[in-house]
Amino acid sequence: MKKAFLSFLCIAACISCGNNKYNIEAVYTAPDGTDIYLIDVAGNDTLAVTTVKDNAFSFTGQADEGVFAYVGHGNDRVHVILEPGTIKADLDERPASRR
Repeated sequence: MKKAFLSFLCIAACISCGNNKYNIEAVYTAPDGTDIYLIDVAGNDTLAVTTVKDNAFSFTGQADEGVFAYVGHGNDRVHVILEPGTIKADLDERPASRR
């Protein structure tokens, strides 16, 4: 019984450590349907595309290691590090030098 319980704990620990899921939740005052891009800064590769709905958008995915990226539309963008967990972003509050 103890072995079964310990095995269960080990499996549960391995599964929880292997969860590399990120979720970006963001706000952006833009018309519904505006395309928003998730871009890997290092390779300038488009990782995903979504659209604005009710002044908000989100991305969900897997990141095996931290990835320096940005989300945005045109010059309206913010930098993020893709890592496990929830990432909050606000394209309306980006630095004044980027507006």
